[in-house]
Amino acid sequence: MGCLAVPTAAAEPGTGSRAAVQVADGEHGGSDRSHRTPRGSVWVTDRAGDRVAVYDARSGALLSTPSTEGTANASSADEPNDVAIARGKAYVTNEASGTLSVLDARTGMLLARLPAGPKPHHAVASHRGDLVAYGVYGTNEVGLVDTKRDTVRRVVASTRAVDAEHTVLTHSASFSRSGRTVYVTNEVKRGAEQLAGTVAAIDVESGEIRCEIEVGLRPSEVLTTRRGSTGYVSVRNENMIKEVDWRRCQLGGSSVDLGEQVDTLWLTGDEERLSVGLRGPATVARVAMVDVTTFDAADVQYWTIPGGTLTGHQYTTADGRYTYAAFEGDSAGVALIDHRRNAVRVLPTMGGRPHGLAFTRTG
Repeated sequence: MGCLAVPTAAAEPGTGSRAAVQVADGEHGGSDRSHRTPRGSVWVTDRAGDRVAVYDARSGALLSTPSTEGTANASSADEPNDVAIARGKAYVTNEASGTLSVLDARTGMLLARLPAGPKPHHAVASHRGDLVAYGVYGTNEVGLVDTKRDTVRRVVASTRAVDAEHTVLTHSASFSRSGRTVYVTNEVKRGAEQLAGTVAAIDVESGEIRCEIEVGLRPSEVLTTRRGSTGYVSVRNENMIKEVDWRRCQLGGSSVDLGEQVDTLWLTGDEERLSVGLRGPATVARVAMVDVTTFDAADVQYWTIPGGTLTGHQYTTADGRYTYAAFEGDSAGVALIDHRRNAVRVLPTMGGRPHGLAFTRTG
């Protein structure tokens, strides 16, 4: 099954915008072997279908759609939110059932279902693959999976008070390069009202919260540079990407307003650009690229996914050339963005409600 070419998209308004151009089926790569799309697989959760769609990253073919329950029963209530790949296994966070489905990354076979806690959300694997972390969004905890033993422990992720009026909801997690620190985002609410949320740095072994910083209304994702001194957080209800100074345990001096709700983050290998999934309020699916050396709104570039109505999670290659982004809409599935050629291509539709996304070099 080949990739589908899509119509030319209209240019985005405003400074730093880009137009998507049509790319013919099979055109990516060509004779330029140094810039072919990467070998591997792209895994995308389907919140409506209790399944995961697996694409071939190079050809764009839809390979399989394994069930999170090991059956084809689409009427169940897993609502898979995200997926992380480690040790040849895919760990899928099932928001509705409060479980983790563990799938064989080669065959898609269900290996185990683990208790995850209420509303498990964004998931990530450590650099060595020995751990997977996820936000336990129904609580103020982060879940940590030992991928060798497939056991789960949950660690308190915030020092903020939880009482009859106040709730703290841990949304996402990421690891330091060494895997010894896990970083999390925490929403803080009084009833339905969003209060200033936090990011926290937690010692994986001891569970000690080493640093917690107020960052704004509804922080969504956080990640950190290789050296661990600087991080970035998406603050969804403020439309902002903000710099974090972990050494001083405070916000850094840089931020940028993207004008719409910001969500998932991916840092390029040179740590100079940050891809950002945008979640509206406009009813189009878009991905932004932020230059974190300047944090200048004029340097931000945008790509619109034709037919998309809402952006899910994304993966950007280390060289910053390509981004795979899940999206909802008429042709719901995955878009392949070629940032250098300024092109967006929609892969074969998977239907349902695509959301979480992970890339693995196996498959």
